[in-house]
Amino acid sequence: MKKVSLELGQDLLLRSIDERDYGVDALVERYNSNGAGQFLVFQVKGTQDAIKVGKKGIHLSGFPRRTALYAEEFVHPFIVAYTSVKDGPRDSSPIYYLWLQRYIEYSLDVDEPGWRTDPHETMTLYIPETHAVSRDLQRICNIAESSMLQKQAHRFIVATARLEALKSADPDPTYMRELRWIMSAIQRSPMITRKFDDPTASIKDILSTVDNARSVASVQQKKKRANSEKLEEANTALCDKVAILRRRMNGMLAEVLVMDTQPSANSW
Repeated sequence: MKKVSLELGQDLLLRSIDERDYGVDALVERYNSNGAGQFLVFQVKGTQDAIKVGKKGIHLSGFPRRTALYAEEFVHPFIVAYTSVKDGPRDSSPIYYLWLQRYIEYSLDVDEPGWRTDPHETMTLYIPETHAVSRDLQRICNIAESSMLQKQAHRFIVATARLEALKSADPDPTYMRELRWIMSAIQRSPMITRKFDDPTASIKDILSTVDNARSVASVQQKKKRANSEKLEEANTALCDKVAILRRRMNGMLAEVLVMDTQPSANSW
């Protein structure tokens, strides 16, 4: 644990869990300007022997199958760290790591689909030799961001569905209230908009035009003696702006839905 803490550095704070052991040894919290709520769950495995690299990478044998099943229940990334402590906490050998949920999804479920019902209590994990904490600190920070990215992706998907439901609705007060929620949901999903937005015509600018049209329509709707022609004009302008927003969100949605379905060599 001390060796892992030293390797992670100041931006990734390791907090040991000393209570009843359910397979989690520590929580790691990322500290940066945008890091609130970014956590990793760590299980740390150590050995007094030197770790050898095999044909399939680093072999971590005797790993409890129930821990792998348990890891699937976590929202935050579950990281298995494996290292030699032959020379104590300042041992210079690498700390290898495995993002267990990704490993299950992209490796075990594909290559060993019956692993969940295997009667053996333990299993062997294969960690790529390239997955060393010292050279992958930025990637580990990115992994810490992943649960927040998924949360914002879910919010964006819900907002897109609710915007689609407004397609045939009239811009009455209920419509206006729903539109405000949708706009807020998009604004509270900056990781998604930064990742998939078109910088030449940003969704921020589209939201601004929608909000301006919404304000004009709201003023006309609240007038006791509203001019029907001006009201209809304002409502039409609002629906036109919302249609532009809908098209943009539907275009981004296609990318959001597949952003995590194309595994690469570094997926786990």
